Amino acid sequence: MGLEFGFWIVVFLCLTFFISGFIDSIAGGGGLINIPIFLLVGAPP
Repeated sequence: MGLEFGFWIVVFLCLTFFISGFIDSIAGGGGLINIPIFLLVGAPP
């Protein structure tokens, strides 16, 4: 069980989480980017 993502979804997640981590380290609020991205790719809430 668990989530199974395709290769391009994993690449998309890695890039967006890197960007959100960068934003979080400067200004805070990286979770405001991470949570909608998880929902966008189909993770259950």
